[in-house]
Amino acid sequence: ALPSVSRSDLQRGDLVFWATDTGRPATIHHVALYLGDGQILEAPQSGSVIRVTSMRWSGFIGAGRPTA
Repeated sequence: ALPSVSRSDLQRGDLVFWATDTGRPATIHHVALYLGDGQILEAPQSGSVIRVTSMRWSGFIGAGRPTA
């Protein structure tokens, strides 16, 4: 569990999550690192090369901020 971050408060380094059912956290299937300016760092699927791409809001279930 991470401290929750609202969509409007996303900052560089936050983890962003996607789910098949945004009403059920148990369906989270993807996580990426928010880079800021609407960009994320992700591996599209297991074993793929990581890439920088635009943030996707479809299926977005929430974000968390890792703490030291």
